[in-house]
Amino acid sequence: MAVMTKTEILEALKAGKLSVEDAAALLPATVTGKVTMKVSEKGCVTFRGVPGANVQYGLSLRKETIAWLYASKKEVEEFVRKNAAELEKRSEESRKAKAAS
Repeated sequence: MAVMTKTEILEALKAGKLSVEDAAALLPATVTGKVTMKVSEKGCVTFRGVPGANVQYGLSLRKETIAWLYASKKEVEEFVRKNAAELEKRSEESRKAKAAS
């Protein structure tokens, strides 16, 4: 899902597609571009406002996954650097597909 505007968030709230808590978490990101965090019901860290993440559900990671990312930082950075062209290509293809639908 693309980044939602303030109006889209409020319309989703009115239609019952978002809870009040989810809408409140999304609204600051539309104004400031700020990433917000909360502990989900399943015990994950849910990030809102992360570029490329689902706006309605956010990006949820378990604390073990976050620890692994910290520990693997150099390897992840190297992988992204080596595959930058392919990652950008796939990202652009995804944007075009969403725009066409």
